[in-house]
Amino acid sequence: MRRGTFSATVAGAKICVVSRFLFRAVLLCASLWNIILEIQAMSRAWAAIYVVLLGTVSVHLYRFPVYPMDTLGYMGNALLMKHLDPAKIHELVYAEVHKMSERNQEDLLGTQITSDPTADASRQMRAKNVDSSTEFLPCFAIRPLYTQLLYVLSLFVGLRRAAVLISVGSYFLLGILIFAWCQRYVPSYCAAAFCGILMLTTPVTLLGRSTLPDALFTLLAMSALFLIFEVEKLLPGLLLLLVSTFVRTDNVVLVVPVLTVLWFTTRLEFWKAASLGLLSVLSVALINHFAGDYGPAMLFYRNFSGTPSFPADMNLHMSVRVYVSGFRLGIRRMLESPLPGFILLGLVGVYRKSHLRLISAISTTYAGLHFLVLPNWEDRWFVITYLLLALSSICVESRAPGSSSPSSLHPANMS
Repeated sequence: MRRGTFSATVAGAKICVVSRFLFRAVLLCASLWNIILEIQAMSRAWAAIYVVLLGTVSVHLYRFPVYPMDTLGYMGNALLMKHLDPAKIHELVYAEVHKMSERNQEDLLGTQITSDPTADASRQMRAKNVDSSTEFLPCFAIRPLYTQLLYVLSLFVGLRRAAVLISVGSYFLLGILIFAWCQRYVPSYCAAAFCGILMLTTPVTLLGRSTLPDALFTLLAMSALFLIFEVEKLLPGLLLLLVSTFVRTDNVVLVVPVLTVLWFTTRLEFWKAASLGLLSVLSVALINHFAGDYGPAMLFYRNFSGTPSFPADMNLHMSVRVYVSGFRLGIRRMLESPLPGFILLGLVGVYRKSHLRLISAISTTYAGLHFLVLPNWEDRWFVITYLLLALSSICVESRAPGSSSPSSLHPANMS
């Protein structure tokens, strides 16, 4: 009996120890689960804070937009969807100008004296001469998707507010995309802080304030790169990339490096990549043809020489001297831009072996090709390069399940 009692006591002690262990394990699991829920709640809280702040900035940009002279050209092309009378289009466009602030009116009407007398004279002539204003319409008809969207929105809010909404809405959605992208690599509070600072930089905020197609182009191009390289949704990403060509035709110099990389990494067969590249080039050629574009000579003249009053009456020719002169001026503008600072961020990404170094290399190639074709440097054309160089500095190790590393895009790993 004593031996049986002893065995029962030992068994009871073991059961007690196991019970205590299981109880502590359950408590530990419950604590870990609570921590996970708290982290998720904090992530949602930081996301909510970021969205609220981004929305606040977007409202501010909506209230204080910038109206470049090119805006009037896009408005005129949008009105061509409904009116064919040049005088009527001129009247409606300048009716929108007279609804703007006094400062904007002085700028667009040419009554505010600037350092460029040819621009002042051209603006004054376009304001009072229907033919002069009409001759500028082909220069901006090469953005067909943007002008059609501008017209559709103008049916509800008017031309002026439609232009502002497109830019500000694109800015807001771009901020959401960048935050979602960044959050795949770093905690929410880091993503919120980094993206908040990035969206407040001068080139990006000016993108949202300017009533031009650049914000919409940047949103579509960034979304396309995210789909193609980050989440590996090739078909919708390529479709979005090709669509963005109809917002800005110079996007063709982004299509080329993207297709080259996809072919090199065997994600796209050569004949498919070549066909898509040819399709994008032909699309640009057809858009320019049917828009009545005046050609590269007029483009270079407007970028480097001056602003004509009657562009259709000018007989211009391209020359090596004109290109070299523009190239020198473009280099100086490039060095004075925020590009060097963003390049440093890109180098940080290369040093840290960032997951986005391939995409930032593509965007840098786009900037280089764009500059070779048109050797001028305006930040609004290259915000996509700025953003991806900055993101590459922080997006190093992916936190998203099932995401591929940069090495997985190498041809040896694609077979």
